[in-house]
Amino acid sequence: ARVLVDLQRTADAMRQLEALTAAKPDLADAWLLKASVEVQDNKLAAATTSLQNHMRLAREAADERTQRGLTQ
Repeated sequence: ARVLVDLQRTADAMRQLEALTAAKPDLADAWLLKASVEVQDNKLAAATTSLQNHMRLAREAADERTQRGLTQ
């Protein structure tokens, strides 16, 4: 999905991110990238929800790398 975002193929990236967050809702990074794409698409309410999911998961994470996402 990151490659698709870099290529500005946000619709394709969003399809992948929706499938990924549905299949593995505990992946904090996926929620953060999904929020970023939603902001780009001006879907602010959806972006807020995705960002809240990311922040909740990052706070619960035991690893430092995931917790660093809170500062982004």
